[in-house]
This record gives sequence, C-alpha cells and structure tokens, in this order.
Amino acid sequence: AIIAGYAVGLFDDLASTARRFVKTTSRIEPRPKYHQYYNSYAGAYIDLIKTQGGLFSKLARISKVPESK
Repeated sequence: AIIAGYAVGLFDDLASTARRFVKTTSRIEPRPKYHQYYNSYAGAYIDLIKTQGGLFSKLARISKVPESK
C-alpha cells in the first residue's frame, strides 16, 4: 500500500513514509550460510531492476491508443 501510494504521488518520500507506518519490534540476524546463498539471488534481482528500469520508463512514455469516435 505504501509503494502504491508513493507511485501515484500520495507520498513524497518512500523511506520516511515507511518509517511512519512500520514499527520495529525485534531483529532477526541472518544465518551466514543462508545469507551467502540468497545474497547471489538478491544481487541478480538488483541487476535486473537496474537493467529493466529504462525499458519500463520507455513503456510508460508510449502513448495510449487513441479512442475511436
């Protein structure tokens, strides 16, 4: 919901808005073996977002098909 509100301009800053809505109650430390394993996936996901960002921006700029009269 926070991301959707940010996407439509309801919130100006995603990080500060998230801090207003979320309260940390505890912290769980990752197990090193699993952290190392999943860190590779996280890196690939970050790369994917970076490389696709331009494509999504380009798609957003494409005009909609005009409605027929």
